[in-house]
Amino acid sequence: MTDAPATLPTKDQFFSELNSNFRAQMGDGPAFDLTLVDSKVQLSTPTQECFTLLFKAPVESEPVQSIYQLENESLGPMNLFLVPVKKDDEGLYYEAVFNHIISA
Repeated sequence: MTDAPATLPTKDQFFSELNSNFRAQMGDGPAFDLTLVDSKVQLSTPTQECFTLLFKAPVESEPVQSIYQLENESLGPMNLFLVPVKKDDEGLYYEAVFNHIISA
């Protein structure tokens, strides 16, 4: 995977990639596929924007909370802190939480 830029995509950029695929890797571990399956705005004010992303990984994925290197065809490479939040017959789900302060 390539080096991730210092700036993450915006909320709107992430939301436009709903149901798209991301390639994920933790450190030097094996890469695996994620699908962005949900996105929600948690809070939005003139000075603060909070939102969450929910990714689905294969059911056999390890439920490890960590910083993952992600890559998406449209958004490019990025590093995200992902937390496993649930598991069902379809997959293991990881959540990313964003809290952006909006500059004046």
